Amino acid sequence: MQNAAATAVPAGAGLAIILAGALLVSLFTVAGITHTTATQSASGQGIVAIAQEIENGQAVSPWNGGPVPYAWAGGHGAKFGPSFGSCNGYTGSIHPCPAASTTGVDCSGFVRWVYATSIGRDVLDGDTSTQIHKVQPVSAEAAQPGDLVFFGSLTKPHHVGIYIGNKQMINALKTGTNVETDSISMSDFIGFYHYAG
Repeated sequence: MQNAAATAVPAGAGLAIILAGALLVSLFTVAGITHTTATQSASGQGIVAIAQEIENGQAVSPWNGGPVPYAWAGGHGAKFGPSFGSCNGYTGSIHPCPAASTTGVDCSGFVRWVYATSIGRDVLDGDTSTQIHKVQPVSAEAAQPGDLVFFGSLTKPHHVGIYIGNKQMINALKTGTNVETDSISMSDFIGFYHYAG
Protein backbone atom coordinates (compact mmCIF):
# COMPACT_ATOMS: atom_id res chain seq x y z
CA MET A 1 0.00 0.00 0.00
CA GLN A 2 1.40 3.36 -1.02
CA ASN A 3 1.59 6.30 1.41
CA ALA A 4 -0.32 9.35 0.10
CA ALA A 5 2.46 11.67 1.30
CA ALA A 6 4.95 9.78 -0.81
CA THR A 7 2.88 9.99 -4.01
CA ALA A 8 4.87 11.72 -6.72
CA VAL A 9 3.40 14.94 -8.09
CA PRO A 10 4.62 16.17 -11.46
CA ALA A 11 6.71 19.34 -11.30
CA GLY A 12 4.54 22.47 -11.50
CA ALA A 13 1.32 20.60 -10.65
CA GLY A 14 1.34 21.87 -7.06
CA LEU A 15 1.57 25.46 -8.27
CA ALA A 16 -1.31 24.86 -10.70
CA ILE A 17 -3.46 23.48 -7.88
CA ILE A 18 -2.64 26.47 -5.68
CA LEU A 19 -3.43 28.93 -8.50
CA ALA A 20 -6.67 27.11 -9.31
CA GLY A 21 -7.66 27.28 -5.64
CA ALA A 22 -6.87 31.01 -5.48
CA LEU A 23 -8.91 31.60 -8.64
CA LEU A 24 -11.82 29.65 -7.16
CA VAL A 25 -11.65 31.71 -3.93
CA SER A 26 -11.51 34.91 -6.01
CA LEU A 27 -14.57 33.88 -8.01
CA PHE A 28 -16.51 33.13 -4.84
CA THR A 29 -15.42 36.46 -3.37
CA VAL A 30 -16.55 38.38 -6.47
CA ALA A 31 -19.81 36.43 -6.50
CA GLY A 32 -20.28 37.22 -2.81
CA ILE A 33 -19.79 40.94 -3.40
CA THR A 34 -22.19 40.88 -6.33
CA HIS A 35 -24.73 38.97 -4.27
CA THR A 36 -24.40 41.40 -1.35
CA THR A 37 -24.98 44.38 -3.66
CA ALA A 38 -28.01 42.70 -5.23
CA THR A 39 -29.38 41.83 -1.80
CA GLN A 40 -29.00 45.40 -0.59
CA SER A 41 -30.79 46.66 -3.70
CA ALA A 42 -33.58 44.11 -3.30
CA SER A 43 -33.85 45.09 0.36
CA GLY A 44 -34.48 48.73 -0.59
CA GLN A 45 -36.99 47.64 -3.21
CA GLY A 46 -38.60 45.34 -0.64
CA ILE A 47 -38.92 48.20 1.84
CA VAL A 48 -40.61 50.37 -0.79
CA ALA A 49 -42.91 47.50 -1.85
CA ILE A 50 -44.10 47.01 1.75
CA ALA A 51 -44.63 50.77 2.20
CA GLN A 52 -46.66 50.83 -1.05
CA GLU A 53 -48.77 47.85 0.06
CA ILE A 54 -49.60 49.67 3.29
CA GLU A 55 -50.40 52.87 1.37
CA ASN A 56 -52.65 50.94 -1.03
CA GLY A 57 -54.58 49.35 1.83
CA GLN A 58 -53.13 45.89 1.22
CA ALA A 59 -51.27 45.52 4.49
CA VAL A 60 -51.85 42.33 6.41
CA SER A 61 -51.26 41.26 10.02
CA PRO A 62 -51.40 43.14 12.29
CA TRP A 63 -53.72 45.13 9.99
CA ASN A 64 -56.79 43.73 8.26
CA GLY A 65 -56.50 45.78 5.09
CA GLY A 66 -57.79 49.19 4.05
CA PRO A 67 -56.23 52.64 4.44
CA VAL A 68 -54.04 53.13 7.50
CA PRO A 69 -54.81 56.43 9.27
CA TYR A 70 -52.37 58.74 10.95
CA ALA A 71 -52.59 58.55 14.75
CA TRP A 72 -50.40 60.74 16.95
CA ALA A 73 -48.05 58.31 18.77
CA GLY A 74 -49.61 55.34 16.93
CA GLY A 75 -47.41 52.40 16.03
CA HIS A 76 -45.38 52.51 19.24
CA GLY A 77 -46.90 49.58 21.07
CA ALA A 78 -44.96 46.61 22.42
CA LYS A 79 -45.12 45.12 18.91
CA PHE A 80 -44.66 47.04 15.66
CA GLY A 81 -47.71 47.92 13.56
CA PRO A 82 -50.79 50.09 14.04
CA SER A 83 -51.92 50.81 17.57
CA PHE A 84 -54.04 53.32 19.42
CA GLY A 85 -52.40 56.71 19.53
CA SER A 86 -52.11 59.08 22.45
CA CYS A 87 -53.14 62.68 23.07
CA ASN A 88 -50.08 63.35 25.25
CA GLY A 89 -48.14 66.15 23.57
CA TYR A 90 -50.60 66.27 20.66
CA THR A 91 -49.99 69.27 18.37
CA GLY A 92 -52.36 68.49 15.51
CA SER A 93 -54.91 70.89 14.10
CA ILE A 94 -57.98 68.66 14.57
CA HIS A 95 -59.68 69.09 17.95
CA PRO A 96 -60.57 67.38 20.11
CA CYS A 97 -57.56 65.10 19.66
CA PRO A 98 -58.71 61.90 17.91
CA ALA A 99 -55.49 59.93 18.52
CA ALA A 100 -56.57 58.00 21.63
CA SER A 101 -59.54 56.55 19.72
CA THR A 102 -57.70 56.01 16.41
CA THR A 103 -55.79 52.86 15.53
CA GLY A 104 -53.02 53.86 13.16
CA VAL A 105 -49.42 55.03 12.95
CA ASP A 106 -47.51 58.26 13.21
CA CYS A 107 -44.49 58.89 10.97
CA SER A 108 -41.96 57.00 13.08
CA GLY A 109 -44.47 54.25 13.85
CA PHE A 110 -44.97 53.76 10.11
CA VAL A 111 -41.22 53.56 9.43
CA ARG A 112 -40.81 51.13 12.33
CA TRP A 113 -43.58 48.88 10.92
CA VAL A 114 -42.21 48.85 7.36
CA TYR A 115 -38.62 48.11 8.37
CA ALA A 116 -39.57 45.44 10.90
CA THR A 117 -41.76 43.72 8.30
CA SER A 118 -39.04 43.90 5.66
CA ILE A 119 -36.06 42.92 7.81
CA GLY A 120 -37.87 40.57 10.18
CA ARG A 121 -36.66 42.36 13.32
CA ASP A 122 -37.85 45.45 15.16
CA VAL A 123 -34.81 47.57 14.27
CA LEU A 124 -36.28 51.09 14.27
CA ASP A 125 -38.39 51.27 17.41
CA GLY A 126 -38.62 54.67 19.06
CA ASP A 127 -39.53 58.12 17.81
CA THR A 128 -37.73 60.24 15.19
CA SER A 129 -35.13 61.43 17.74
CA THR A 130 -34.19 57.81 18.45
CA GLN A 131 -34.45 56.56 14.86
CA ILE A 132 -32.10 59.17 13.40
CA HIS A 133 -29.30 57.75 15.59
CA LYS A 134 -29.87 54.21 14.25
CA VAL A 135 -29.18 55.18 10.63
CA GLN A 136 -26.30 56.71 8.69
CA PRO A 137 -26.50 59.91 6.60
CA VAL A 138 -25.96 59.53 2.85
CA SER A 139 -25.65 62.15 0.14
CA ALA A 140 -28.53 62.94 -2.17
CA GLU A 141 -26.54 61.33 -4.99
CA ALA A 142 -26.11 58.09 -3.02
CA ALA A 143 -29.68 57.92 -1.69
CA GLN A 144 -31.64 54.86 -2.80
CA PRO A 145 -35.34 53.97 -2.61
CA GLY A 146 -35.96 52.47 0.82
CA ASP A 147 -33.70 54.98 2.59
CA LEU A 148 -35.21 57.36 5.14
CA VAL A 149 -35.76 61.10 4.85
CA PHE A 150 -35.80 63.22 8.01
CA PHE A 151 -37.15 66.70 8.68
CA GLY A 152 -36.60 69.21 11.47
CA SER A 153 -33.08 69.52 12.85
CA LEU A 154 -30.36 67.04 13.77
CA THR A 155 -31.01 67.64 17.46
CA LYS A 156 -34.81 67.68 17.12
CA PRO A 157 -36.15 65.82 14.08
CA HIS A 158 -39.94 65.94 13.89
CA HIS A 159 -40.81 63.90 10.78
CA VAL A 160 -39.55 60.86 8.85
CA GLY A 161 -40.63 59.15 5.64
CA ILE A 162 -39.46 56.39 3.32
CA TYR A 163 -37.78 57.60 0.14
CA ILE A 164 -39.21 56.03 -3.04
CA GLY A 165 -37.23 58.02 -5.63
CA ASN A 166 -38.00 61.06 -7.79
CA LYS A 167 -38.05 63.40 -4.77
CA GLN A 168 -40.99 61.53 -3.24
CA MET A 169 -41.62 59.66 0.00
CA ILE A 170 -44.30 57.48 1.54
CA ASN A 171 -45.17 58.69 5.02
CA ALA A 172 -47.76 59.13 7.74
CA LEU A 173 -47.94 62.91 7.57
CA LYS A 174 -50.55 64.31 9.95
CA THR A 175 -53.87 63.84 11.71
CA GLY A 176 -56.74 63.53 9.24
CA THR A 177 -54.67 61.76 6.55
CA ASN A 178 -53.81 58.15 5.75
CA VAL A 179 -50.38 56.79 4.87
CA GLU A 180 -49.65 58.53 1.56
CA THR A 181 -47.05 59.58 -1.00
CA ASP A 182 -45.83 63.17 -0.74
CA SER A 183 -43.10 65.27 -2.31
CA ILE A 184 -39.95 65.89 -0.30
CA SER A 185 -40.56 69.61 -0.26
CA MET A 186 -40.62 70.65 3.39
CA SER A 187 -38.33 73.59 4.06
CA ASP A 188 -36.73 71.87 7.07
CA PHE A 189 -35.48 68.79 5.19
CA ILE A 190 -32.46 67.37 7.05
CA GLY A 191 -31.33 64.74 4.57
CA PHE A 192 -31.26 61.11 3.48
CA TYR A 193 -30.35 58.27 5.84
CA HIS A 194 -29.56 54.59 5.30
CA TYR A 195 -30.09 51.71 7.71
CA ALA A 196 -26.92 49.62 7.51
CA GLY A 197 -28.15 46.83 9.76
